[in-house]
Amino acid sequence: MTADQRLDQLNRWLSSQHQETEILLHAASSDASFRRYFRYDTDSGTRIVMDAPPEKE
Repeated sequence: MTADQRLDQLNRWLSSQHQETEILLHAASSDASFRRYFRYDTDSGTRIVMDAPPEKE
């Protein structure tokens, strides 16, 4: 699965977990790690979500 496919899957999962009509992910950090962190806003505050390739975890 590519990084873009995982990002799409992450967006779908987040949408299923929250009542907000649109989840906008913003890069929260960038480093040499295989993990990617994103920030998004909800009605109850800002959240951080992490994405990593399954084969690396």
